[in-house]
Amino acid sequence: MRICFLAPRFLEHSARWALELKKSHDVRLIVYDDNAERYTSAALRQTIASELPTTRLYHGTGWRRALLYPLNVAKIVWTCLVFRPDVVHVQEIGSTFVRRAL
Repeated sequence: MRICFLAPRFLEHSARWALELKKSHDVRLIVYDDNAERYTSAALRQTIASELPTTRLYHGTGWRRALLYPLNVAKIVWTCLVFRPDVVHVQEIGSTFVRRAL
């Protein structure tokens, strides 16, 4: 089964779950770029980089967030179109652009 795991935040939890799913499924992880750098250990980042295909969304504040909004929607849609998942698991739906993309 092909699973697209959309988890903009909470990368530690989401990545560990996606890595377990990867053992028996084809998994693609979509996360915020800054979460990948700030909220995970170096060992987990290395494991993600080597074992789990990941699409990183750009995260900004204020006016920068508004400029990145269409790019992030496009990245989510493009990843799903290319990957063609059987299941799209959304870990969190708080972001407006995540709702728009779905």
